[in-house]
Amino acid sequence: KDKENWMIERPKEGNSDHYPVLFITPYTAGENGFFRKTNWSDYKVFKQWEAIFMEEKAKYEQEKREKKLENMKVGNNIWSHVKSIFRPYTPPFQGLTLDKIIIKNNKQIADELANYYEIHFSEPNLDNSAFLLKQLPDEYLNTITILFNKCAEAGDFFEKGKIARGIFLSKEGAFPPVSRLRSISLLPNLSKVFERIIVMRIEKWCNENGIHVDEQSGFSPEKRLQTRVISIIEDLRLTVAACNRPALAIFIDFATAFDRMWWPALLKTLEKLDMPIELRRFIFNWLQNRKMSVSHGDAKSRFFPILTGAPQGSVLAALLFRLHIHFLPSFFLQISSHLFADDLALIIKGAIEKRLSENIEYLEIQAKTVLESLEKFSDEYNLPVNTSKTKAMLVHSAVSVSKPKIIYKELEIEYVSSFKYLGMEIGTKLGTIKLNVKKKKKATVNNIDWPSSKTITPYQQQTELINILNTVQRLNMNAVIFQIRPAGDAFYASTLEPWSFYLTGTHGVAPSPLWDPLTFIISEAHKRNIEVHAWLNPYRARMTGATYELASNHMAKRFPKYAYPYDNHIWMDPGSVEVQQFTVNVTDDIVRRYNVDAIHIDDYFYPYSDGTEFPDEATYVAYQQQGGQLNKSDWRRLNVNTLIETMYTRMHSIRPKVKFGVSPFGIWKSGVPAGISGLSSYDSLYCDSRMWLEEGLVDYMAPQLYWPIDPPAQSYPVLLNWWISQSTKGRHVYAGNAAYKLAQGSVQYEAREIARQVNVTRSMRDRLALGNIYFSTKDIMNNIKGIQTVLAELYKQKAMIPKMNWL
Repeated sequence: KDKENWMIERPKEGNSDHYPVLFITPYTAGENGFFRKTNWSDYKVFKQWEAIFMEEKAKYEQEKREKKLENMKVGNNIWSHVKSIFRPYTPPFQGLTLDKIIIKNNKQIADELANYYEIHFSEPNLDNSAFLLKQLPDEYLNTITILFNKCAEAGDFFEKGKIARGIFLSKEGAFPPVSRLRSISLLPNLSKVFERIIVMRIEKWCNENGIHVDEQSGFSPEKRLQTRVISIIEDLRLTVAACNRPALAIFIDFATAFDRMWWPALLKTLEKLDMPIELRRFIFNWLQNRKMSVSHGDAKSRFFPILTGAPQGSVLAALLFRLHIHFLPSFFLQISSHLFADDLALIIKGAIEKRLSENIEYLEIQAKTVLESLEKFSDEYNLPVNTSKTKAMLVHSAVSVSKPKIIYKELEIEYVSSFKYLGMEIGTKLGTIKLNVKKKKKATVNNIDWPSSKTITPYQQQTELINILNTVQRLNMNAVIFQIRPAGDAFYASTLEPWSFYLTGTHGVAPSPLWDPLTFIISEAHKRNIEVHAWLNPYRARMTGATYELASNHMAKRFPKYAYPYDNHIWMDPGSVEVQQFTVNVTDDIVRRYNVDAIHIDDYFYPYSDGTEFPDEATYVAYQQQGGQLNKSDWRRLNVNTLIETMYTRMHSIRPKVKFGVSPFGIWKSGVPAGISGLSSYDSLYCDSRMWLEEGLVDYMAPQLYWPIDPPAQSYPVLLNWWISQSTKGRHVYAGNAAYKLAQGSVQYEAREIARQVNVTRSMRDRLALGNIYFSTKDIMNNIKGIQTVLAELYKQKAMIPKMNWL
């Protein structure tokens, strides 16, 4: 409300439609703040509400009892209808242990279970004040609004709202030492209402400024903890793909992080983030003069001051802690860091050009530097590290290797073979763990982007597509890259391949009622002047961990001789002429029957290595027996080049105006250009993508530049500049941007990093850097880190589709 008019809004004495209005609005009692000198005993109305509540609760309990009796009648007892379909799903047990005595008598067991579950399923003992707060009439809610606005105007927080009641949970049995207790702060409900409003104001400011703050509950669909864990696993696996390149993971534990949040450091951080002074003043007052009283049973302790940290039971405390450590990842720019709340994982990677023994020494040197940075952060922020709970894990694909010594403040960090991070186990066998995280545009495989579930109805699937297209249109974007063939299957009515498991839940079974997602998205996208690029994976035949039965017309069933289990996938042999021809036939069929604007192929031709040799030896020997002279690596590159050239030539002979684009791994070759290092797609994936640009075998190239601007080893602008310099035939280059990294919590990937990358791309537009492609749609739809606000600012007008004059 307008602070000048707050007095006008106060309720007057009189009658409400709900309850009698019984209290007078308190007035300012002094110049130093509205709440400090207010006599809160004026709220005698709460006693009246208590009596009303007890009466209402009694009526409610009686109604519930009557409903229970009604439902116990045979006709309404749902159990009588569903009992036949239930089956036992837990192993039988022979008895119970009660007070260290084993009970085997069945009647006694049944009685004890009844006693336990009667308590377990009893009605909750409602918090009267919380119930009352939800039932307040408008007049009282208006008054609370007035009180909050007056607090905000003065940058003040009422003193009674700072008093917490502490209860403690044991971490170590029935008689734990004091150090093995977990404190929980119980706060007044009015205080929690005010905190929630402040949280909403701070979150709004964070979103507007591209600052991402995690929720402490990571189980919402938009911010799943599994995403964080998988990002670490992906980071490790890409590192250890080479046998000479180990990775060192250090999992940091901060001692009682919330309780040790140092106020001066917090306020300094908020100032560095340019938080408005009004919010900072409010937060400072909220932290000051806090008190707590400990309760145990019926006993209460004296009040004692809280001079650091924030109460664990407060929603505002969780948000402030995340802002408090906002700059923590910036202490580790030279390595990968993964941060969620106070859980920090640091990944130190070996150098690809070093031998294994040299890399172990290198990791030890790097770890020393990293832990010195951690010590600096810990000292500056007064946030101690719990060295006994901080663990290290060496991940590698070698047979055996020595471990680098890791010291923090003269204490050696313990190595473990597995570590539970965010509730999920990560083990040292990552070199052989079968996980795959796809990184492309609008992915259908594994239901990454769409559909959200293979079990939803066709109507729900269509609604989700419409929502995506509406968002793309609202953000002034001009194309979607829609995955229609993730694993030798089809998200369209194919004449050659089975319906996708990820669309219908059963491989080879059509959706019911029947519909064609590709026809649908083309029609709806073109209504909105949005292009549709049909995205195919040429040789992947089944995804990691998939157990569904393949349909009889699947390519692995057509060509079983060339279908190889590899890295827990099924992968078709790119060296097989039959498989190559079939893949080209699939592309030809799509171009003939569907009005797609482009065909799009991503980085998967030969698979990323799992540390073992891809089993195509028989195909290579057959090539040699027919007179082939190339070594195996050059032969593999020839196979990929042949597919690209054949696809390009054939589709343009069918529809000359259809575009052909490829999205290769962002580094063509390690060391090219100078200073760039990482996985070499030329050597590891056998993709000579530079040659495709030089020979004009693509209409656009979309290298996956999934790194930030600053680190020199994979610098976004350096790599983009190299790619456009290779386009000697004038083909377009569209940079691939890692929107999915916004959800990983890295300080290097705030939404403004994406904005910087787009501006870098635009600075090279006169040299054919003509666009950006974002993976994935899900992260934009969920507005991770306020990315939609950033994109709306970048695309104030409709993005024009670049012309390809050679088509």
